[in-house]
Amino acid sequence: MTNKVSKEWFMQMPWGKVAMISWGESSKPPILMVHGYMDTAATFTRLLEHMPDTYYYVSFDFPGHGKSEYLPVAPPSTQTLLVEVVRRIVDHMGWESFIFLAHSMAFVIGLCYNNAFPGRIERMIAIDPTIPLSAHYNVSHNFQWWFKFNYQYYYDSYHKNYKNMKNASKLYTYEQAVAAMMKARSLTREQDDIPIGHYAYDLLHLVT
Repeated sequence: MTNKVSKEWFMQMPWGKVAMISWGESSKPPILMVHGYMDTAATFTRLLEHMPDTYYYVSFDFPGHGKSEYLPVAPPSTQTLLVEVVRRIVDHMGWESFIFLAHSMAFVIGLCYNNAFPGRIERMIAIDPTIPLSAHYNVSHNFQWWFKFNYQYYYDSYHKNYKNMKNASKLYTYEQAVAAMMKARSLTREQDDIPIGHYAYDLLHLVT
């Protein structure tokens, strides 16, 4: 495990609490570590063992992930909302500039944030970056298919899905969930306890 001193706290957002975690000393240059679609801030724990002590590392759980509270039941959240989460965190930390370390979906969030607030991100490190939803249209050039794929199915099934969510109980025990993730991601039990991005170690040299 990393020897860097860690701290956990919650930040209040208009919809609920967002779980925060940091490693290292706040007086050092900051790196914001942002997780992907199916992960949490814990994704970076193993990576921190190999990161230099010359930076201050901060991460968080997006709404509905990890220890953060869920959004109210409503239409699906957009990537714009996730950019707003990042904005509030950066402003809360009082950073004028920072390094953005992104895994998967967070790469898109970082691009959107940088477009909205140019100059705040000094450098971006992308681990296994994904593409934005809009890229589906750029590939297909079929707006009708793109809209149906991303939105229409959700709204057509909204009441059915909402009813299922209200009546649903936990479908998996902890051990069953661990086994499912181990199978889906080809992980050992030790790796599964604290997931990590596939290509994290290949990018360490970017901040050393």
